[in-house]
Amino acid sequence: MTEDFHRDFLPRFVDAQRVFHDGDAEPNLALWSATDPVTLFAARGLVRAGTGEVTEAFKVVASTFSDVRSFDWETLASGVGGDLAYTVAIERYIASADGAPAAPTELRATHVYRREDGHWRAVHRHADRGSRDQAPGLNEVIEGFREALREYVKGDPEPAMSFFSDRDDVTLANPLEPPRRGPVDVREAATQAAANFGEGGAFRFEEVSSTFSEVSRYETPDLGYVLQVEHHEGRPVGRDETVVIALRATLIFRREGGTWNIAHRHADPITTPRPIGTTVQP
Repeated sequence: MTEDFHRDFLPRFVDAQRVFHDGDAEPNLALWSATDPVTLFAARGLVRAGTGEVTEAFKVVASTFSDVRSFDWETLASGVGGDLAYTVAIERYIASADGAPAAPTELRATHVYRREDGHWRAVHRHADRGSRDQAPGLNEVIEGFREALREYVKGDPEPAMSFFSDRDDVTLANPLEPPRRGPVDVREAATQAAANFGEGGAFRFEEVSSTFSEVSRYETPDLGYVLQVEHHEGRPVGRDETVVIALRATLIFRREGGTWNIAHRHADPITTPRPIGTTVQP
């Protein structure tokens, strides 16, 4: 029996998106094809191709969501032709991301679907937060930077660097060296640190997971900050045991031309109480 796209499949797919934003990726994954080509252009900037990469990305992103208060899907256009179909929609939801208070988000979403053995399955998603005159708020920027940090500990510093200010007073105090000031020095320090997670680095992970525990955040019209504990756990290449990298981090954001950018980041590994003697240099 052939499944009707609009009557049978699409309502189940929309409901799976609501469940996804409550932290459960499985109903959504069940409606995606297991046969390549399958692709994802996520709102957080992720670009994934292949069923394995797309499945992993959905599981990681879903794990950051919880406490969905509402989810609305507004179909702007849709069509079916043979064994292919598409939808153009606006997704509006209120949910918690990375443990932060539930906040509203609006996405533009285009999906492509393929009929396989009489059943419709999604094969592509492209989502974003709209045009540049609808710049993301601070909550969305913090969420996006956390996603970029997940890529950073896989050896790719570029997504994280895209969040930093390019003004001369941008600063970085990372755990590995003295503070750096200015776009060139900040990029150099961040790139050198990321090399530890890249090919040939001491902490090139076979697999790694990242979680974030928020301590506090505050926002004014032009400045904001977040305090968080970052927890990265994984197994380095060639080793049997897992290692944990835990940092406490302060991030100061500044609105520049309508866009929130990082003006300063300070991170260190002090996540438990220490005696005063540990501050004495030999």
